[in-house]
Amino acid sequence: MKYIQLGYTFKQEWTRKFLVNNLRVFVNLQNPFTIAKEDRVDPEGRGSHTTYPMVKTYSAGLNVAF
Repeated sequence: MKYIQLGYTFKQEWTRKFLVNNLRVFVNLQNPFTIAKEDRVDPEGRGSHTTYPMVKTYSAGLNVAF
């Protein structure tokens, strides 16, 4: 699994009470898990055991429009 983005946009009926036109929260996951014999090496890469391991990145965000 390379990339996952999960998000939710709140209904405008709820956000207008707070003077917000659009409100969205989201979470991004990059390389959250890999199913392979060797966990330390990218299975899509052509390198050997001397290459850098895959980096996992997790981030979250908030989009607000007034």
